[in-house]
Amino acid sequence: MFGPRCTARILKPLLLVSTSVLAACSLAPQELTSVELTAIASDKLGRVTANQEPVSRPIDLYEAMARALKYNLDHQVELADQAVRQRELDLAHYSLLPSLVAGSGYAGRDSFNAATSINAITGQPSLATSTSQERQIGTGDIAFS
Repeated sequence: MFGPRCTARILKPLLLVSTSVLAACSLAPQELTSVELTAIASDKLGRVTANQEPVSRPIDLYEAMARALKYNLDHQVELADQAVRQRELDLAHYSLLPSLVAGSGYAGRDSFNAATSINAITGQPSLATSTSQERQIGTGDIAFS
């Protein structure tokens, strides 16, 4: 039924895809060095302090307290964490919504799926062929949860 060329035409792409999938699964994460971690930390600290006013003169007690309140890193982290939690809560509410999934399908044949049968009472074979399936079949389903 299948010649060597047809089989090779089918197996080559299948082998290529399966090799690619296996190669993608075999990746291992690389550990960051201390130099890379220091660079990342410096970059993040630079981003956090980028919007702060530079100190151009001696700071008195009141200005120090004002700067501490204005540039409080823990407070900024807490605000960002609160925003993330609020978004996660919003996404969790979407899972409470109902789900509706619809599907359809089609199957076709060039001839009827015909068969002969045997009479259940007499045990004699029926000479006429019969079918219990249309040549073209459309299917559909819908699920609501």
